[in-house]
Amino acid sequence: MIAVEPFRSEHLEQLDLQPAQEHMRTYLTPDLLSKLESSSPAYSILDDGRTLACLGFFRWTDDAGIIWAYPARNLGRRMIIVHRCAARAISALPGKVFAAVEHDFDEGHRWMDLLGFERVSHVAEYGPARRPHDVYMRAH
Repeated sequence: MIAVEPFRSEHLEQLDLQPAQEHMRTYLTPDLLSKLESSSPAYSILDDGRTLACLGFFRWTDDAGIIWAYPARNLGRRMIIVHRCAARAISALPGKVFAAVEHDFDEGHRWMDLLGFERVSHVAEYGPARRPHDVYMRAH
């Protein structure tokens, strides 16, 4: 049974991360997990208690912020459910919505396209791992 719940750090701790995001385990410190929990809104998508994805939104200003997402590996057909939940949550966000995807994470770039985001720039060092990322903005 699919359930969407408020994000809790234990959801991300138990998540079977995709290979392209596995290196982030090093950076998922209690402090970062606490920040993710307090981001608003933030959700976990569960299937019979198993975490399928965690996602949320960090507000920078009243009219801009950035989404974050950690989908599980090997979602298969359940990716459709994760995509629909993410699209619904993103559509409710006001103002400018940005996303950053590691430059070599092809699946992440495809998902941004499917969610209606447009690539707007490249950052040589971004996030706690200081890796190259492409920055997207929600197209209206």
